[in-house]
Amino acid sequence: MRIVLVGGSGYVGSKLAARLLADKHDVQNVSRTGKSAASAPGFTYGHMQRLFDGADVVVNLAGCNIGEKRWTAARMQEIVSSRLDATKQIVETIHSVDSKPALLSMSAVGYYGHTLVPSNEAMAHGNSFLGELCYAWEQAALAASSDTRVAIARMGVILDRQEGLLQRMATPMNLGIGGTLGRGTQYLPWIHTKDAIDALAWLVEQPDAYGPYNVVAPEAVTWKSFAKSLGRAMHRPAFVRIPEFPLRLAIGRRADIVVDGQYVVPQRLLNDAFSFSFGSLREALSDLYS
Repeated sequence: MRIVLVGGSGYVGSKLAARLLADKHDVQNVSRTGKSAASAPGFTYGHMQRLFDGADVVVNLAGCNIGEKRWTAARMQEIVSSRLDATKQIVETIHSVDSKPALLSMSAVGYYGHTLVPSNEAMAHGNSFLGELCYAWEQAALAASSDTRVAIARMGVILDRQEGLLQRMATPMNLGIGGTLGRGTQYLPWIHTKDAIDALAWLVEQPDAYGPYNVVAPEAVTWKSFAKSLGRAMHRPAFVRIPEFPLRLAIGRRADIVVDGQYVVPQRLLNDAFSFSFGSLREALSDLYS
């Protein structure tokens, strides 16, 4: 297959590009700077129409990192525009080419807002900032469905020792001051990095995959149980709890990412018999910290 990644030079894009290349697909990456993804050649947005025409699938990974900076009004607008503007441009380009590719577009489990009951893909979006953002992001991508297949990946928290949550938690855990963030009863929708990339590759390759898919592990855990499991895997104590108030003082509205939890079920992946390599948190952490 010929696959075009848009915004694929980041962590997820590089991992996905490497996986698709290993599966013998032809992969190109489009970004503002023309940076390559893994060993896939890079092109700027000006080449998008030429690359899309005749491609099999476009994967939309564009969007700035929501966890990097404090959520000022300007930063929140950047978070929104970096996703919506790129997605609208991708959809407009798909509409304009003769041979139209399918579209796999990223979203996130923040779509559900804050949930304490099992949420599958049929549930409505939440009324939080992330819930409204993900809803608008998905609607922008689904505008291409009049012309082609559109699948949406509602991504959970990817567990990888070198990136993201585990990397940020490593220092306090190693210092013996790791533990629970917020109340501890909120859910953490996690997924092992291998399963995350395998699921995205599966959504690219499956011609019948359309609409939203929750890309999370089958086992739901709370922050408290996650912290205890991580402490055991790292052979470190995990007794500290940082309440919501100091978290919000320290990082402002960005604390929503951990304070608001989502109890998410990967119902459609399970129904379609997608095979998880790490269905339980114990298995995932054992692999990552073996």
